[in-house]
Amino acid sequence: RKSVYNKGYYLQNQFKLFDALYVTPGFRTDKDQSFGTVSTYKISTSYILAKTGTRFMANWGTGFKAPTIFQLYSSYGLSTLSPEKSKSYDFGFEQALLDDNLNTGVTYFNNYFDNRYYRLKT
Repeated sequence: RKSVYNKGYYLQNQFKLFDALYVTPGFRTDKDQSFGTVSTYKISTSYILAKTGTRFMANWGTGFKAPTIFQLYSSYGLSTLSPEKSKSYDFGFEQALLDDNLNTGVTYFNNYFDNRYYRLKT
């Protein structure tokens, strides 16, 4: 019989500046029994051009995901698995057309993963 303990704390707020710029920072700390204390963060921004209604946006953040209790301790599991860590970013724009009846946009994104397939601890 196995158990896993994890406790997380999260803080986020949104700020509006100059009636056009929105900034949303977020911060999370996880206290994991097996992997210690890990902090992650994210910041999201968007800027709206009032004249055209065009919205530009960008996000950047980090992530942490511990292996599940099944992945660690089941008959198919492996107790030496490492947690997944990630970094990601995206940016793009959106534009409303036809009196706001059609919305179009383009976003580019990129994700980086470490231990994506739960490599063994060394």
